[in-house]
Amino acid sequence: MHKKLTAAAENAVAPVAGQQAATGPERKFTLIIENISLLVKTVDLMDGLSLEIAKKLDIEPARYPIRKTDIKHVFISQGRTDFSSVLFEAEVPRRVIIGFVKNEYFVGDKSKNATPFYFEHFNIRDIEIIAN
Repeated sequence: MHKKLTAAAENAVAPVAGQQAATGPERKFTLIIENISLLVKTVDLMDGLSLEIAKKLDIEPARYPIRKTDIKHVFISQGRTDFSSVLFEAEVPRRVIIGFVKNEYFVGDKSKNATPFYFEHFNIRDIEIIAN
């Protein structure tokens, strides 16, 4: 059975990707979780395999793979036509997501009713990511 996670803002004019709320600098939002669930897959094992797993767990704890998530922010000054930065050093990531936001939106300038989720294209023509 699948459950749906629904999040709603207390105020109907909450900022949505690319929009700004018109409520003023002291706006407050509340995240309401209406329903949440954890999906777990179950498998019926043969008795011999169940005993082997139980013996192994008595010797050492279970290990679960976890993907590393890393967030980096880089400031690029206005008017630059070329920019270079080292985004990763040790391991090449599986996925890179890039978003561009004005500085006052990133730092949360309350006088401009700024939201960090207002992404812009800034007339960028090319992006190149080189690994190794």
